[in-house]
Amino acid sequence: MKRVVLMSGSIAANYYGPAPVAEWNVKLAIPEAQAVYSARWPLTIVPLDSTSYVRLEDRERAALVKASTPLTTALEALLRLWTDQPSSRMTLHDQMALAEAQHPGRFFRTCEPLPLRVDDQGFTRVDKSAGRPVSVCLEPKREEFMAHFLGQLAK
Repeated sequence: MKRVVLMSGSIAANYYGPAPVAEWNVKLAIPEAQAVYSARWPLTIVPLDSTSYVRLEDRERAALVKASTPLTTALEALLRLWTDQPSSRMTLHDQMALAEAQHPGRFFRTCEPLPLRVDDQGFTRVDKSAGRPVSVCLEPKREEFMAHFLGQLAK
């Protein structure tokens, strides 16, 4: 295995608040997350600190509708089900992790190792004494990512 890339964790501030949270993917499977974060394989995470700021805006949604491919038509139908208000936005959490797996580092200003561990409450902690080195992708290049993402969907 070359590396594992996950949408996982919360290290610092994110769109939802000024402090890290027990991120959903980690909190639902704390023992499993602890095993993954402590394993000896190369691990890269795309945390809430990055993904929560990348949301599908109205102009981008309109571009999907205009593309009118079977995939974009299906996605638009799903978006109508998921977003119950005009101000609702789809946050591209997993899509950012997939883009990192496809193009390492391309869509982030920084992807640097931090010593991380998962605590018993599901928080992803920076811990210099007990953490393992994990590459953490921060500061998303939103516009570059969105151009890539929308281009892939419209093919």
